[in-house]
Amino acid sequence: MIKFILKHFFLFCLLVIGSLFYYLTMTTPGLQTDIQIITRIFTGKLRIGSAEGKLVSNFSLKNISWQDRSETIHIQSLSLGWDPRGLLLHQFVINSLNIDHAIIIIPSLTASSNTTKNDKSFSDFFKNIIVKQARLNQISIQLANAEINLHGTLQKNWDLQWKANLPEAGSFLKNSKGSLSMMGSITGPFFTPNLIARFRGKNIVYANQKINDLDVAINILANPDMTAHFNLSSGEIRIPVLGITPRAIHLQGNITLTKKLDFSGTFISGKGHAELRGSIDFNHPNYPIVLQVKGSQLQAVNLPEYNILISPDITLNFARQNLKVQGTILIPSAEITPQNFSSTVTLPGDVVFVHAKKTPALPFTTRLQLTLTLGNKIHLTYHDLTADLGGNVHITQLPGTPINAVGELYTKKGSYTAYGQTLKIQTGRLIYTGGSLMNPGLTISAVKKLKTVNTGGNVSHFSGTTSLQPVYTGTQSITVGIEVLGTLDNPVFNLYSSPAMAQTDILSYLVFGFPQSQASGNQYGAILSALSSLNPNTASASHFTKNLQEKWGLTEMSVESVQVFNPNATSSSNSVVSATSFVVGKKLSHNLSIHYSVGLFYPVSILNLRYKLAKHWAIQSETSTLDNGADVFYTIERD
Repeated sequence: MIKFILKHFFLFCLLVIGSLFYYLTMTTPGLQTDIQIITRIFTGKLRIGSAEGKLVSNFSLKNISWQDRSETIHIQSLSLGWDPRGLLLHQFVINSLNIDHAIIIIPSLTASSNTTKNDKSFSDFFKNIIVKQARLNQISIQLANAEINLHGTLQKNWDLQWKANLPEAGSFLKNSKGSLSMMGSITGPFFTPNLIARFRGKNIVYANQKINDLDVAINILANPDMTAHFNLSSGEIRIPVLGITPRAIHLQGNITLTKKLDFSGTFISGKGHAELRGSIDFNHPNYPIVLQVKGSQLQAVNLPEYNILISPDITLNFARQNLKVQGTILIPSAEITPQNFSSTVTLPGDVVFVHAKKTPALPFTTRLQLTLTLGNKIHLTYHDLTADLGGNVHITQLPGTPINAVGELYTKKGSYTAYGQTLKIQTGRLIYTGGSLMNPGLTISAVKKLKTVNTGGNVSHFSGTTSLQPVYTGTQSITVGIEVLGTLDNPVFNLYSSPAMAQTDILSYLVFGFPQSQASGNQYGAILSALSSLNPNTASASHFTKNLQEKWGLTEMSVESVQVFNPNATSSSNSVVSATSFVVGKKLSHNLSIHYSVGLFYPVSILNLRYKLAKHWAIQSETSTLDNGADVFYTIERD
């Protein structure tokens, strides 16, 4: 009896469950009941106006609304027909999908901070969805401030149109501005569709780059073949290190199924313009790039000290981390005016910095074959040098080697001012014979022409005495100059004159305009300093010094750097001054000596008297135009 009751009760339960399952899945009221259960689960978020059809075959929903903090969705009508047998194969087969008048709003873009294993299974779920037929009618997606519209059908053939508008690029890309719009279509057979797309941009700014107009067209043909076109107009790039802003940049190009991108364009820099064309071969694993640039009067540098125009005709090839540049660059005009440093201190070439940071090498090798030609308006002003330059140089470089050059640069006219005197540059040549670009040969000469007064008649023809008064005998034209030979690294200075004269007289004429016999004490010092700097190891300087010492009976004569204490200085950092001074000294007796120095360029004179009291003791007094004082010295001499 119990068995009978349990058996029929179990059958009754199966009947109830089966009837309930049939009701919920195979009837319209059951579908409506399903919808009510789902909306109660998501109370306040999901609303569905009406439902028709069957859950496991075909059904339609109207006035669907979903709203939470992250998104808002409203669908006027949705119809779905699917085949439940696909679930046996772990597939969700959609026979037909119709969505009419849908709006999807996502106010902001927030990336998920957590990534779980469920993300992979979620994407796998969508991979198993099969859509045989779909119709989308007026689908609008608002993502932040961007808007995307879809319309069309997908069956055996594609017929889908789309539009997208991005009014503010900064919402998607930080530190950018401008607007983008896109539109396109997908038509044709399902497996060989035809894709047409067009992208347009307005006033796009990213970092220091600016593009006023961007126009890119893409066309993938169904043959199969693919062609993509792009057009960029009114672009602008700012290059602060050169002080230039290339503008009105126009680029257009296309890429085909052969994976080769061909492009061409123009741009303006300053008042000059240029044309460029090139290609990128994406079919090659190294993506070789070829770029040709040809321009006229382009502003290459626009800085306070450099204003340079160029007219290039060059070709660049880049492949396998190798850059090859060849062609010609004409510099029609340049104003070069570097800062006028009053003094420069350099370290000798054998000084090595310990733990010095190495300059990072370029990530590619270079090969150069360039001809550089100077035009008719190349003007250089540096220190007291003013010159107009000309010439041409052929520059070559192999990977891993220094830059070498063949050719010549020269001065057309110029002058050099020193010690208040202006010398005319007669010859100025930098000669390259295949060696380093940074070490050319030098042939430079600067001259000064003067007229001197000749005197005579002070020697008696009868007695040979010189007691007679000299008389004027006329004028004479003389030329004095300085010549620089050798190389830039090792220059050699020479003095010359016409008619020939002593080196000291040549230098005196160059510096002061009269011979050294007419020079005062301070002027002697200036001549000695200049002569020593020209040829510090020549016998001329020492012979000149020796003659003066013998003439005046001096025991010391030189040009030295003397440190002077200035008690009237406004700050401690300015209280000690280093001055170049002309120094003379004479030993008056065994224990008494006198030492006098006068500043050549700093207005100070110092007189020292030193008296030796004993072997190790001495007393010294010092009188200068700044202060007076006395000192007691104790000295110990060691080998």
